[in-house]
Amino acid sequence: MRTRREAVIAVGVLAALLLFGVLLGWLWSRLAPSELSVVVRAGSTAPLPTESQHRFDGLALFALMVFGVGLVSGAALWQWRSQRGPVLLLAGVAASLLSAWVAYRCGLLFAGTPDLAAAAVGTVVTVPPLLGSPIVVVTQPLGMALAYGTAVSVSGDDNLHRDNAHRPEPDPELSCGAIAD
Repeated sequence: MRTRREAVIAVGVLAALLLFGVLLGWLWSRLAPSELSVVVRAGSTAPLPTESQHRFDGLALFALMVFGVGLVSGAALWQWRSQRGPVLLLAGVAASLLSAWVAYRCGLLFAGTPDLAAAAVGTVVTVPPLLGSPIVVVTQPLGMALAYGTAVSVSGDDNLHRDNAHRPEPDPELSCGAIAD
């Protein structure tokens, strides 16, 4: 019965974090700076000299956003006392990875693509924000594991202070006082 409940909880955590992924993607697409570029030939642009930094800005903003969500969601999962343990940690890390991937894909989708078909050579156009590398999605599960792992390491209890943890009563025959005959 316990494994079925843990599976349902893992699916719930996944669904919640996937919704956060869509929201993060939309939020990133609105906050990340666009880049002014000049059309150098049909369908190709080059950033203006002062604008090329915005590629890093967009990537760094995304990494910080998903890392922060990972930290907060790891701390939130730790607050769920009755479910603490490795299954919840693994479900949270896997859900965080999928959530960050959804945020990555949705962010690029919401940001859009520039319409360069009608732009003449030499025209200055606004290019939506870009995310250079998909490896940035590992920052959210890293934040989740860091927050949850830190909480585990400072808990100081073998049962992680779970509310429903079964602690066996000490056997009076094995206690130090019962040995003296």
